[in-house]
Amino acid sequence: MSKLLFWGLTVLLLAGCGQASALPSKAGSSASQASPPASLTPLPLVTDNISVGMSRLWLMDSAGIFRKYGFDPKIQYVQAGTDAMISGQFEVGIPSPSAVVAAAAQGADVKLVAALNSKIQYALVASKGIISSEQLRGKTFAIARVGDSSDTATRLIIRRLGMEPDRDVSLLQVGNSPERYAALTAGTVQAMIADPMDVARARRDGFSILADQASLDIPYMGNAVSMRGP
Repeated sequence: MSKLLFWGLTVLLLAGCGQASALPSKAGSSASQASPPASLTPLPLVTDNISVGMSRLWLMDSAGIFRKYGFDPKIQYVQAGTDAMISGQFEVGIPSPSAVVAAAAQGADVKLVAALNSKIQYALVASKGIISSEQLRGKTFAIARVGDSSDTATRLIIRRLGMEPDRDVSLLQVGNSPERYAALTAGTVQAMIADPMDVARARRDGFSILADQASLDIPYMGNAVSMRGP
């Protein structure tokens, strides 16, 4: 993928959510289903997260925004998205920034090139009956995978609350947002970081919202465009 092509994609992703929301759904649906012209550039794009934060990709695809700017997207979910990029399966993607940084530190040919947000977008949700952060001591937090963005964000939030991960609380690998919410509902864990969709469900189901995105106000790159190559 040329640098010019890549940066065009980056700008498109940074602006895409606003454009997608402005297009009527009926027109977007027909754009998504239409056969792409031969002039479109194939774009395999990987993500390793299933959450509302990644919805911009599918919204842009269904609204025809990728095609409008000359791309034929093939968005794929791969649990180890960074590894898939390192192996050469994808040239560009939006995998966990934390995993990309860790891989680059070990010499992998992958890097972050554009941030899609600059603050933690998660809220902190806890089991029913837990009404203060102090009650979380000794409890278990759900994360997706050790070393990924959910792990990093959870550790930052725990420290903001005045506790130390792995000492004052435990972290359990569960999976993406749906799996974390299911674990909280089942009582397997007592807290989790929640995207806006899970916050709405948590309020509906009577769980405790101990801190929201605004009150945490933690600088953080949760979603970022990554690419292979020098």
